[in-house]
Amino acid sequence: MQISVLIVSFQRPDRLQKCLQSISAQTRPADEVVVVWQADDVSTRDAAGRNRDAFGDRLKIVHSAEKGIVPALNCGLANLSGEIVLLIDDDAVAPADWTSKHASHYANARVAVVGGPFRNVRAEEQPFPSRSVQPTGRLTSYGRLHGNAFDHPAEWAQRKPERVQHVSGGNVSFRRNSIKPFDSHLRPYWQYWEVDMCLQASRGGGEVLFDFSNIVRHYPSNLAHDGIREGNLAVKFGNPNYNLAFVLSKHSAFGLRLIRLFYLLLIGAHPAPGLLRWPLSVLKHRSLLRETRIHFIAFKSTLAGWFAGRTARVKTESD
Repeated sequence: MQISVLIVSFQRPDRLQKCLQSISAQTRPADEVVVVWQADDVSTRDAAGRNRDAFGDRLKIVHSAEKGIVPALNCGLANLSGEIVLLIDDDAVAPADWTSKHASHYANARVAVVGGPFRNVRAEEQPFPSRSVQPTGRLTSYGRLHGNAFDHPAEWAQRKPERVQHVSGGNVSFRRNSIKPFDSHLRPYWQYWEVDMCLQASRGGGEVLFDFSNIVRHYPSNLAHDGIREGNLAVKFGNPNYNLAFVLSKHSAFGLRLIRLFYLLLIGAHPAPGLLRWPLSVLKHRSLLRETRIHFIAFKSTLAGWFAGRTARVKTESD
């Protein structure tokens, strides 16, 4: 099977350089490495180009005129040829056996998606505290997502791979013919595209696995969600609600749809709050006006995402 590594990068040329160095040192070299630079970010293009000697003709540098993870991913998919596609964040570093471990799971023809954990590391190489939170990669019947794909205790690396419902996009691979282009209806910052991908693969009969042993080191640098409850509230709180509602509406079985809609509206998920969280948010953040506005935006966005997801579901079923 041919393996393509796809890296979407934006304004992190130094981190991209370290990421590409780790990809060039794989025991099972990728058949091609595709780097997508976005909009006018020529520093990323130039950083990728400095790796020509390491990869030769295996390196493709492509341009996405539109900025954003989903448009850039789709641009990359249109420019690669591998049967198995591996994705890694540009601010992550892969171990030497990263590609071989991902590839090994696809000997099983039923496997469509494989995810792995990431270990968050500070710039001075100090790892974040370990987390023993479980379960990993689960979606409950009522619509709650459990991710927990990061900062696992060291002994968890000895666990056997598990079947899950969803994985993280910073360390993931998929069988190319199991996945359609990523949904462009998702809103910036395009949260939950990985959930959409996994649920799509499952609906097609594919299995989603999580390999606890295939750990990448991640140097967090994304400030999209900085914990500050100011700024563009629609992007920070409205869009995550829209995206989660869109994905669950699009993929939920008939008997679960109302249950999941009510869960999203009343409870929601971080950073996508539901209505019942409103009084707690007011007490915690001490701002009646701002918290009321956040929850109003979140409520409207959840409904909008749910109905847009229903339309996408109808179209998918008719196709």
